[in-house]
Amino acid sequence: MHNVNIIVEYFINTLTAAWYLTCVVAPVLLLGFVIAGVLHVLFHAGGDYRSFSHSGIKNVMSAAFYGLVRPESSGRSVGAALDLRRGGASKGASFSYLVSSAQSGPDGFLAAWVLISWPFAIIRVVFAFLTSLFVGTLITTSPDEQEHKSRHRSHMFRGEKTSVAPSFFRQFAKVFFYAFVRMPRYVGRWLIFGLLSGAFLMACVPDDVLELFQDDTVFSTLLVLALMPFIHICATGSLPIAAALLLKGITPGAVLVFIMAGTASNFRAQKALRKAFGWRILLIYLGSIFTGSIFFGFVTDSLLPRSLFLSRLPHIQTDSYEVPGPFFVASALLLLLLIVVSHIMHWRHMRVLSRRQHKEQVEKKYLTTSERHIGERDKHGVLLMHRAVSVTMLFSVEGLADREAAQALSHTVCHMEGIDNCEIHFHRKQMMVRGVNLSPEYIIEAVAAVGVRAALIREINPDEIKK
Repeated sequence: MHNVNIIVEYFINTLTAAWYLTCVVAPVLLLGFVIAGVLHVLFHAGGDYRSFSHSGIKNVMSAAFYGLVRPESSGRSVGAALDLRRGGASKGASFSYLVSSAQSGPDGFLAAWVLISWPFAIIRVVFAFLTSLFVGTLITTSPDEQEHKSRHRSHMFRGEKTSVAPSFFRQFAKVFFYAFVRMPRYVGRWLIFGLLSGAFLMACVPDDVLELFQDDTVFSTLLVLALMPFIHICATGSLPIAAALLLKGITPGAVLVFIMAGTASNFRAQKALRKAFGWRILLIYLGSIFTGSIFFGFVTDSLLPRSLFLSRLPHIQTDSYEVPGPFFVASALLLLLLIVVSHIMHWRHMRVLSRRQHKEQVEKKYLTTSERHIGERDKHGVLLMHRAVSVTMLFSVEGLADREAAQALSHTVCHMEGIDNCEIHFHRKQMMVRGVNLSPEYIIEAVAAVGVRAALIREINPDEIKK
């Protein structure tokens, strides 16, 4: 019974701390979503980025700056980098944008400012930018990049240019949709996981458990590197965990390693990058981002005082949390509502898309509506062309002794002239035939020759789907 009470107490303390962290971070996250929406519309992907197709250090710097002004969530940044690559960008530019955009989101910047301190938020973005230059430069100078240099130059971004600028209301709608639908879906589930994990560390893990790692850069870095494969989340969702680790004594440099290199431990993203860029480029990317983040982590612990990163944390580490005001409570509820609604909208969209794709596949298989033209020669040898229309008909069949006879009949009908497909359902005693310029009499006479009686049930409408 005593153990049950302890578990319940830990559970309540974790939820209380998570709710407090949500109320603290919700207003700045909503503001960050709006800023991200504005940047997404201002620096849209339809521009002309021909310089990205050239291999060189200048190209890498351009991509890194582009990642700063058009940030993405860490989960979406991989897809955006793959889009750059498909459009003709070099490998170095694609990875430079990937590293820069994943860490420079306005939502993550403001959340780091509130949960930790403004120096930590600024240093995080600066070090991410420098790491992106390091990663992009190594990949640009690799043999893979130089080998495909000429091919990249032939594929350039050619955005659609319109003479009429979009209206203000259309631009506002794009900002609203990106800020309050896409961004909550991109970071929502990882943010909730990060808030719960950070709250658990703050409320339930005693300080003496991590006493070995306190103020020791090497041990702290080894600890966060060991935790990365198990608690990988996006850069924004990792900030509550980073704040909790700082409270328990982990050094600021190790926390920077946890945030910056944590995005590289996503195995699903690694698989996509390997398919698009190859093993060698992926290993260069992983090695350089881990090396760069560890280097900047040691620089932070060596040159900057720890107190510089703890200015906003003392009021969170107390056992009795302050009661959030109405504004913070309303912001937290709005944030949670947006996360739930955005995921429901995405689920419904994917369900409709899946049904549409299934319908197209079935229609393509059974109800081909494409038109062809076939040619025949008359008795004088003149080639005659006439329109060929695909027809699908359903027949009832009698006289089939067993399944082998049904299969033999299906094989015979399929090899008849003008027949594209024939399927027989033995239990229902039905046969569906699809072909070009077919008449029911043609099918009935053909199957009668093998001792089977057939009768037309109906012609299948091209808008139907065979279930």
